This record gives sequence, structure tokens and C-alpha cells, in this order.
Amino acid sequence: MLQDVIDSIPVFGKVYLKEEFIGECGMSITRVVPVKQIIGDRAILEEGAAVIFNSQVMLQTNKGPMAVTFAIPAQTLEGAVQNWQAAAKLAVAEITEQQREAQRRIVVPDLIASKMN
Repeated sequence: MLQDVIDSIPVFGKVYLKEEFIGECGMSITRVVPVKQIIGDRAILEEGAAVIFNSQVMLQTNKGPMAVTFAIPAQTLEGAVQNWQAAAKLAVAEITEQQREAQRRIVVPDLIASKMN
């Protein structure tokens, strides 16, 4: 049993540099850049590699807080800052719609029984 747990530990794999930028509103943007090479404590970044920007907002729901993580379409930090609000609004709208659809699919046993009689 313990050996299975030990064997399931993955190889660290590709390395990325993660930087966090915090705005006046308290929200943050994370920039993730692939690392080409590590020399001692220095990370040499991959030139021309795709940079990933993402963020997270907390929604207050009737079941408590829910984190919504989303990608920000941008090539630069400046673009990510400019696109942050629109990306956040889109992510919240999408998760809200997904929750509505999931609630419509909830099957209530009493309703099923009454329809069968």
C-alpha cells in the first residue's frame, strides 16, 4: 500500500517560472513562462515561448465561497491587465450558466414516482 503511494509520485517534469502581480483591487494576475534551462539558482527562459496569464476570483454562493480560475487572453502583462475584467466577467458568466444547467438536470425522486403513477 505505502509502496503504491510512493510509486505514484510523479517526475517533476518541465519547469515554469511563476510570477504574481497584484492590483489595487486586491486581485492578482499570474504569469507563467516556460524555463529553457536551469543553471544553479538561475532560470533561463524560453525565448518566444507562449506566456500564460491567469487569475482567480472568489464568488459568494449560497453554499459558501467558490473560487473561479480563468485564463486571460494576452501576450504581455499590459494586455493581461487590460483584459482582466472582461476575462473575469466571462468566466463568472460561464460558471453561472453551468450551475444553472446542472440544477435543471437534478432529478427529484418524488417527481419521478408521481409521473410513473
